[in-house]
Amino acid sequence: MPRVRQFHLLCCIAYSLLCLVWRTIAGRFLTWDHINYHLYVAHAWWHNRLPEELFAAGPQSYLNPLPHLPFYAVFQTGAHSLVIALSMALLHSVNLWLLHFIACKLIPPTDRMRRLTVVCSVLLGALSPAFLFEVGTSYVDVVVSIPALSALLLLLVWKERAHETIPGWRFLYGAGVLAGIAMGLKPSSLVFCATLATALVLLSGRQAWSVAWRAALSGTAGLALSGGPHAWMLWKAFGNPVFPLFNGLFRSPWFPPVTVVSERFRPASLEAALRFPLDMANSIKHVSFESVAVDIRPLWLLGLLACAMLVASVRRFRTSRADEPAHDGRKLFWLSFALFMPAWIYSSGNIRYAIEGLLLLGLAIGLLALPLLGKRHIWAMLAILLPLVGQTVLDTTLNTLKDSNYRLEDWPSEWFDRSTTIPLNHRPAYYLSLQGLSLASLAPVLPPGSRFLNLIGSNTLPPKSITLSAMESYRQSRGLPLRTLFHDSTADDQSVVSKRQIDIQNALLSEYGYKVKEDDCFAIDWELNSRDRSTRTTPIRVRQPGTAIISCSITKAPDLSPEEMAKRQRADARIDRWVQQCPQSFAPSGFWSQQYPTIRKRYFANSDLQINVASSGELRAIYSDPNTPIVNLEDKEGIRLVAECPLQPSK
Repeated sequence: MPRVRQFHLLCCIAYSLLCLVWRTIAGRFLTWDHINYHLYVAHAWWHNRLPEELFAAGPQSYLNPLPHLPFYAVFQTGAHSLVIALSMALLHSVNLWLLHFIACKLIPPTDRMRRLTVVCSVLLGALSPAFLFEVGTSYVDVVVSIPALSALLLLLVWKERAHETIPGWRFLYGAGVLAGIAMGLKPSSLVFCATLATALVLLSGRQAWSVAWRAALSGTAGLALSGGPHAWMLWKAFGNPVFPLFNGLFRSPWFPPVTVVSERFRPASLEAALRFPLDMANSIKHVSFESVAVDIRPLWLLGLLACAMLVASVRRFRTSRADEPAHDGRKLFWLSFALFMPAWIYSSGNIRYAIEGLLLLGLAIGLLALPLLGKRHIWAMLAILLPLVGQTVLDTTLNTLKDSNYRLEDWPSEWFDRSTTIPLNHRPAYYLSLQGLSLASLAPVLPPGSRFLNLIGSNTLPPKSITLSAMESYRQSRGLPLRTLFHDSTADDQSVVSKRQIDIQNALLSEYGYKVKEDDCFAIDWELNSRDRSTRTTPIRVRQPGTAIISCSITKAPDLSPEEMAKRQRADARIDRWVQQCPQSFAPSGFWSQQYPTIRKRYFANSDLQINVASSGELRAIYSDPNTPIVNLEDKEGIRLVAECPLQPSK
């Protein structure tokens, strides 16, 4: 027994060290999501800014703040950026601890080869591109996965004791509570937890009803514990407990009555869904992630499964006596895993929403290699070591999960360089962000009385809305001046405010009766990466040659001329016709258009594309993926150029 404990201890220490080393060499990732809302969500909760502060980070403003608190807490200590990242990596390594003990339940480490299989299975799971991308960062999927994997571990313990005289219901209750906590922290974990519960009930035989009501009761308790207070606040303020999600059902007046979902990675057809594992191994087709994240493990698993079925048809594999106690647990594992994969592909296809299942991929490969241990060890080792080596090479070379030029000295002393915001630190203001990147994560480094509103973004607000009325009422009661936050990624000189930047801000604000004061503008060269720009190589981060943030004071603007109003209304009418004729291509509807100096455009979050109306009159559909061709919908005379609705590009 002491040797077994020593094995567990050494393995867990090794897993944590690997996570720390990886994040050290991978570099500091300041992604779009991090700058947009990761820090803001926790900051707003800690300082009780909700629900009075409206849409500071767009719809993401209302996510459950609890899983964001660990990163926020470490960030607020003011520690060195490397210390912050390593602290989070240590927390995230708990996933590998849990994966290790799950593997030991399914592959009892009774001899040297089985212990090696356990370790290799865990390492192969850790090579999931999504896990490596998030470990040591502010993403919460690797936090929410901890209670989800803990639920699976407790269920395996419960299955071990299922034949005892007194069933260990406490393990089932504990698993249900943990699964509920995971779902309450982030709804994307619903797929994993629901498939796990479904498999559990299906395998319970005569106890199915007893298991089902206990799982439902404990899961509801966990859900209420982690998500209940936040949902109650949203219900009281907006009439929607998951605001602004599913507002097509709850119809809160604070948001258009639509359901906003991201379908960027969902397969467009059954054929695409069946081809999904193959496409995940293709570096050209980004079917499950925004950038290159090749994963050969699903394809290897399918090939190994086919080989196992072929061999089993020729000769029957027999398990050893040491494997018998884990038999029921293996049934639960395989059925839940088999249910999860298609459910995940159908619901989102995003690897960040499948951390739990993709971590278990390594264990699935290890389990398929296990019968080969009874024959010749070389075949079992090849079955698991080949994908382990192959995926390691991909993750450290081709996959864009790290900055290949990042050095230890490149870690800055501060996570954010607070000195760059000095021009904005003199007094609090109400900041209106004018792009999808809300910059709300600046909240912790600006004066405490400052407030934010993502006016122009993925869900642009209409000029006459209760949100803007509430913002104006709050601003005037606190005496806060209005200022813009405009992110410009194309500026040649980040130290000055150009006429082009002034014109863009004025065009965007003109829809709302505002304009900027040209004599009260600051250009902040916010160096997100703290690196020399010539050495930046990671395309995952916020796209910029150097991140310039423009902040200008806002004042009232003269009313638009009747001719200009009529021109914009005609453009909106043309966009509306396409939205009505092609609701699947342009969804969701109900949001406002954005006015630029030379174009008017409207963004559709579900479809991840936009319709642009040029000042010359041409109307085009433009996808967010720059590799997807632009679709010319109408010419300048308004004559339709395509017979059918634009479709999502094939991947």
